[in-house]
Amino acid sequence: MDENLKKLKMDLDAEIRKMDSLDDISRDKLDKLVNYIEIKLRKPSDPSDHDRLIGHLEDNIHHFEVSHPGLTKVMNNMLTMLSNLGI
Repeated sequence: MDENLKKLKMDLDAEIRKMDSLDDISRDKLDKLVNYIEIKLRKPSDPSDHDRLIGHLEDNIHHFEVSHPGLTKVMNNMLTMLSNLGI
């Protein structure tokens, strides 16, 4: 999982860099999501943050699905990967 999640985080970072400007709410949502992904990468076997990470992914997908389809695609891929792992 670590390597797949690292790759998807790199893809997510690349999509975020492509974004011209973000409102404060969108920036906050992405900052929290990236933070939870980094926690998961540091402690992959710790189940305590699974639900929060999944919740943030789902929330961000809903928030960005119309305005940033590339970003949404990466987050959907991440959600699918985690789901396939039973997380």
